[in-house]
Amino acid sequence: MVRDLETSGWRAAVELGPGDGVLTQALLEALPRRCSFTAVELSPVLSAQFRQKLPHVDLAQRDAADLVEVCLEREIGALDAVFSALPLKLLSHRDLQGVLDAASTMLRPGGVFAQVTYWPTAFHHGRLLREEVASAIGPIQSDRLVAGNAPPAWVFRCIKPDRSGTV
Repeated sequence: MVRDLETSGWRAAVELGPGDGVLTQALLEALPRRCSFTAVELSPVLSAQFRQKLPHVDLAQRDAADLVEVCLEREIGALDAVFSALPLKLLSHRDLQGVLDAASTMLRPGGVFAQVTYWPTAFHHGRLLREEVASAIGPIQSDRLVAGNAPPAWVFRCIKPDRSGTV
């Protein structure tokens, strides 16, 4: 999710749907020390597992669509990155739009939205998912297979353009 990203100037990042924190430690290692990091997990069971595994990490037990409120509560003005392991294809269209709208609102121009998914672009659902995310956030910058993952996963990243449309 962070491969080839220049993170040294980042100030704030969030992870949506971290589950028990399986990706969180790798994300934290790629961020500069001064970068604030918040995980947003709705499930009480997964939140408890996350807190047990990573007690030092800020966790908001909230809906990902509440991202704007979560950031306001933490006095975060804009995000450099939103990392998502949410099962976006399982969300209703309304819920998906809520999450994407909140992420787009909080991302600064040039900010990154990175999504891990198990729907490859070769499948109709995978292609539609990427198009919907890109429509809400910005153009897809990269799309990679993570073959070493079991099962294989795809990570794609979108970049939020500035007001002129430049990425």
